[in-house]
Amino acid sequence: MGDVWQEAREMPICEVLAQLGAERDKHDKQKWRINEKSFSVTKDNQAWLNVNGSGNKGKGSIDLVAEIFEISPTEALNIILGYKYQRIKISAKNTAISISEPVKRNHEKELPVQSQSFVPKSNSTTWPVVRHWLSITRCLDGKLIDELHHDGLVFSDSNRNAIFLKSVGGTVGCEVRGTRGIDFRRNWGGDGLFQIPATDNNAPVVIVEGALDAIALRELGHAGKIVSTGGGCPQKAIDYLKNLNTQVLSGFDVDESGEQFFQNLKEQLPFVKKITPPLGLKDWNDVVVSQKTGDCPEFCLKTVNDEDNIPFTDAELKKAGALHIPANPARFCG
Repeated sequence: MGDVWQEAREMPICEVLAQLGAERDKHDKQKWRINEKSFSVTKDNQAWLNVNGSGNKGKGSIDLVAEIFEISPTEALNIILGYKYQRIKISAKNTAISISEPVKRNHEKELPVQSQSFVPKSNSTTWPVVRHWLSITRCLDGKLIDELHHDGLVFSDSNRNAIFLKSVGGTVGCEVRGTRGIDFRRNWGGDGLFQIPATDNNAPVVIVEGALDAIALRELGHAGKIVSTGGGCPQKAIDYLKNLNTQVLSGFDVDESGEQFFQNLKEQLPFVKKITPPLGLKDWNDVVVSQKTGDCPEFCLKTVNDEDNIPFTDAELKKAGALHIPANPARFCG
């Protein structure tokens, strides 16, 4: 077992960072950026320094991966050696994604062909537990969850975490949510986005903070693309939305951070509009939970002109793709 640890420690750090989808500095080849952290690597590829985060430093790839994802050394070892985790490789021929269980892929694949990263292996044994958490605890539609699972966008790992594949607009990674009573949230791997494909390509694109909110919005009736950043409003997400050349709606959480994300988005996309849950609810998953417990009245999503804080007319709302969401407390989960 000692040889396995030593083998992982001696792997060139730059090679590990490249496999994880880290972005290399164009001017300083010893600097890398991943998971909103920046690292400086020694020329012998054996030591590193977290230059803009914790200030931690260390030797070897195991400690580095543990620092990147804030996980234990054992979990870092599993990522490096592929015992629990495996690489997602992007084929230059068809940009198809290969993971442990063959599944149908009918969603958009907008990945750079040279990209590769790590996500947990799909585990069919733990899936029933995770599906129960999604459909019962989080009150998301069971049929929709099954469809996303069939398409490989949502699955479970061996630790009963819910995994949401981030595969558009950047390098491959995933959003991770714990399902065992601990509010465990992480972004692993690359800087891509979780996206639910459109059922109506003429409908606006909505950007939200988390995959649960994206799934909830689809259940609530939005037919356009719904993308999740996994938290925040990174520049790569904004660049991806710019390239879509379509109406964009901000569906960030109703809190101080969500408002700041909206303002950041609006600086570069001045015509973006905002949709918000009913008064008192923070996000779109809250809306679904409230409806199914009978606590949420019938309402319309409002698209607001934040420049003067005046709601649009009905005609403008329709044009902007605002949704009418009827309450249906009798419709239960799963």
